[in-house]
Amino acid sequence: IGVRLVGSEMCIRDRNMVDQSERMRFLLEKMEYYGHGGDSLTGLVFCSRRAEGEIVAELLCSHGYNAVFLSGKDSQERRTSEIERLENGELDYIVTVDIFNEGIDIPSINQVVMLRQTQSSIVFIQQIGRGLRLDEGKDYLTVIDFIGNYKNNFLIPIALSLIHISEPTRRTP
Repeated sequence: IGVRLVGSEMCIRDRNMVDQSERMRFLLEKMEYYGHGGDSLTGLVFCSRRAEGEIVAELLCSHGYNAVFLSGKDSQERRTSEIERLENGELDYIVTVDIFNEGIDIPSINQVVMLRQTQSSIVFIQQIGRGLRLDEGKDYLTVIDFIGNYKNNFLIPIALSLIHISEPTRRTP
């Protein structure tokens, strides 16, 4: 599976410079522009705050995407139910804060959107890793980093872009 990592020149965190509607328009425009690998969208959006996550989920829904917001306050049952909906194609996005950095396996994820800053290489790898599972019909993972986490962890995307996973060749006797 290949990885496309996209860094944005405009940092979403500079909220004072851009009003909320313009910021959300820019976010949606870039998410649509860079797209996803495979036939259907299965996205995971990492946010820094609950209020931001709720706004992003509402924005996606208002533009025709099926999206939900989940946080650590949601029950394990609700999380499991929404993951099943995402895997079954009933949802396009799960927008999250403080969960899904690790310990979750959703192979169909083909777009990861980062709206959460981290200085931690481990968290950065874990978030990208949510979409690195192989899945039928998934050509590649698109990672859209609006915050610029890749700048602090620049060797990770370079290493990932060099990885090519292929079917093992079989020897004929």
